[in-house]
Amino acid sequence: MKKILCLYTCPQDREHLAALEDTALLRQVRSDPNFLVWEVHASDQLTQPEFGDGRLIVPGREAYTHLSLKTYEMIRASLAHDFAFLLKVDATLAGYERKLQQKPADVLARLTPNSALAALGDPSFFDSAYNGLVKQQATREGFESWMRTKGLNCDFRAVFPGDGPTPPYYLGKFYVLRRDFCEFIAAHAEAMAREHVIHLGGSEDLMIGRLHERWRDQRS
Repeated sequence: MKKILCLYTCPQDREHLAALEDTALLRQVRSDPNFLVWEVHASDQLTQPEFGDGRLIVPGREAYTHLSLKTYEMIRASLAHDFAFLLKVDATLAGYERKLQQKPADVLARLTPNSALAALGDPSFFDSAYNGLVKQQATREGFESWMRTKGLNCDFRAVFPGDGPTPPYYLGKFYVLRRDFCEFIAAHAEAMAREHVIHLGGSEDLMIGRLHERWRDQRS
């Protein structure tokens, strides 16, 4: 079963990426012939994706607020290759549990390279079209609080006018997407990706959760 591992990174994350490369997770994946591993970057100098030297560079701005577009372009470009599953891993996964933040200890304990490695070793992890390490839903209050910690503008109600939570989604540190779901994302995500840039700080993991809900509804 062929898989693509996308190491989501940027120039500011060099030290994090080096730390991730020095984990059992990356050592095992890089030694597995069933995996294709890419560093994923963005460049606003490109109009088409470029592959080479273990890198995928997608067109677009390399900025936190544009991660929804970077993810959309990453998935769209990956479909030119043969794979059954695409795995997205943030370079900052290594050492993330030691950062000063508000997430509960049990959540941080699951956001580690060892947790990702254990997931890859569990065949049931690949039983669904969308899976990850930590699943959550966001409320308006919680999302707006997160945006303030990032110093970002937010218009949550422009996207979610009701009072309920968002669709469930897996945190972007590590998740997996089956190819048929990737094909749906490539065909339907561009407008939503731009919407997230404008209103939701480029939150790419929430975007994937919204798309999964739509994909599932269309199939039911």
